Amino acid sequence: MARALLILLLSLGWAAIGFAEESPLRKFPSPDGRFALRFTEENTDKTTASRVELVERKSGKVAVNLGVAENRYLPGAVLAWSADSRRVAYSIHEHTGGVMSVHFRKGAAFREVPLPDDLPDPRIRFRKGAAAEVRTYAATLTPIRWLPSGSLKITSEQTVLSLVENVNYTGTLPMTIGFKRSSHGFLQKLGKTKTTTDE
Repeated sequence: MARALLILLLSLGWAAIGFAEESPLRKFPSPDGRFALRFTEENTDKTTASRVELVERKSGKVAVNLGVAENRYLPGAVLAWSADSRRVAYSIHEHTGGVMSVHFRKGAAFREVPLPDDLPDPRIRFRKGAAAEVRTYAATLTPIRWLPSGSLKITSEQTVLSLVENVNYTGTLPMTIGFKRSSHGFLQKLGKTKTTTDE
């Protein structure tokens, strides 16, 4: 009897583990608790990736399709909500770059709001001679937080390899994006680049 009970418990345990692995992972709930980011794994011949979607938490209905990302990059996904849950910014960093998008909500529907096309790159400060031969291999935008005014603080980050020194230089540039009549973003405020190395 005890052995049969043990086998039953193990079976239930493995079933629960299997269900957990197959279930979509949800993160970053909105302040009002209505929406969250969902990752749903997709197995392909070339790589293991997941669909990334903004969904209603109760129904699971997709509000925004945010594309597909490789699973190894999912821990770096960022979702920044405004306090009233009506504005949201998403980004994910991949090997050589990443994507960022902003969405405004009206009712249960979201629409994407374009970001400025000409956002400046960080001005990286190199040691003397280090910039003679360089290779840029990563450039990303990351949302930080929404301000009470409705503007969005973000960072622009760029990583450059100095082939002279064999050292990676990373420049991080803070900036604030404003929005005109909720139709498109513009550069509202520009900070100063902070440069670090991987030494």
